[in-house]
Amino acid sequence: MALDNNMFFDFASNINQAFSPAQQKTSTDGYALLWAGDFTQNHSIQNLDYDDWKTKPAQLNVYTFTDANLDGVMQVTDFYFWYTNRSKMGVAEVGYF
Repeated sequence: MALDNNMFFDFASNINQAFSPAQQKTSTDGYALLWAGDFTQNHSIQNLDYDDWKTKPAQLNVYTFTDANLDGVMQVTDFYFWYTNRSKMGVAEVGYF
């Protein structure tokens, strides 16, 4: 389905606007957020994401896909985001190609 390029859709306002509410979580202040830990960007948080995180060296002042909490430091705290959220976003229509 083609969409007008000027169209704006705010997925942050409500988790029910996404394909499946399981793909997002609601923050304490009411925003819809994506789950952290999809380091490989394949729409599913799984062991491949851990492998990607594990094989990269710790880094400072660099934002990478493996910086789950976006603090500019790739370290063990990013692992905890993956560990807590693993197996999220496993909606078949999105998570498998």
